[in-house]
Amino acid sequence: AANTQQWDLQAAISEAVFLIGNERNSEVVKATAFAPMLSNVNGPSWNYNLINFNSTAIYGIPSYHLQKMFKAAFGSERLETHATGAVAGNVWNATAAKNGNTVTVKIANYGPNPLKLPVSFASFPSVTISSSADVLAGNPRDENSLADPTKVAAGEMTINPAGTTVTVDVAPYSAMVVRASL
Repeated sequence: AANTQQWDLQAAISEAVFLIGNERNSEVVKATAFAPMLSNVNGPSWNYNLINFNSTAIYGIPSYHLQKMFKAAFGSERLETHATGAVAGNVWNATAAKNGNTVTVKIANYGPNPLKLPVSFASFPSVTISSSADVLAGNPRDENSLADPTKVAAGEMTINPAGTTVTVDVAPYSAMVVRASL
């Protein structure tokens, strides 16, 4: 039976849009939190918990996988981002990694249509764009469970950079992280 609590991919992508908005406004938003975090499925005290378990198994909802993916791409310096062309339904942001040698672009598409998003790293003198991106995508109503704990989990997709630019195919209801080394 479907979970009526909506712990699905679509909810995770809406959180991706929210988190990217927070990063774009980091001069005002200093921190975010997810609570409650843990729940025993045999006696939940809250309807929306990041990690669910029973006495023998555990799983993270799609939002858990999204937050793990975004946390791994968190930078210490927010970079100015500019959309090129129509990107309706798309929110994105870029941050520089703490070591200063990696630029990450976070993309969230909360909408039913795929997007082709050009991402340029041309303002950096020497850049190598990774040939893969981390992605969280699938059917927007997919959710994890004790029986299928990784139905929705972050994976990798291949991208084909051309010089300092890459055109990213962004699936409907998806979030991704593109990386470039300086």
